[in-house]
Amino acid sequence: MPYATFKSAIMVVGVITGCYLLYRYFNYADNDFIGNGVVVGLSWFAINIILDTIILIPIMKTSFIEYFMSIGLSYISIPVISITMGYLLDKKVKKI
Repeated sequence: MPYATFKSAIMVVGVITGCYLLYRYFNYADNDFIGNGVVVGLSWFAINIILDTIILIPIMKTSFIEYFMSIGLSYISIPVISITMGYLLDKKVKKI
């Protein structure tokens, strides 16, 4: 399988899984949805970067900058999605 195809497939699986897990997480959050979105998104982002730094970068035999530009940059979507979900939930709750 070409590397680009593998990377795209991993991204799709990651986004679907992440959205499902955020849905489950926000079912338990009672208030401060935006704050929860920020905390969970930035935490998840940091955990992914740390794990990749420990495991993936040595396997790829690449520098952190090369890794971040090819893979790590896509992790920015994690806090973007979680904060957006939090904002939408907060907006919906305030309308009620």
